[in-house]
Amino acid sequence: MTTLFRSRSRGLHRATGLPLAAEIAIVLAVKVTLLFALAHLFFAEPEAKHMRMDPARVTRHLLTTR
Repeated sequence: MTTLFRSRSRGLHRATGLPLAAEIAIVLAVKVTLLFALAHLFFAEPEAKHMRMDPARVTRHLLTTR
């Protein structure tokens, strides 16, 4: 029974050799960093600062039916 367990566990090695929790933490940190970078690059400021609209006008436009 011991040899069966050893043969199955040989295929479960990961490339980094780190514990699974450390690998998950590294992947999550990279993902969060990329998400913040993308949010800052694409959604931080409006492209044209002079183009401001009245929120009430936008609401009326979105809620009216044609």
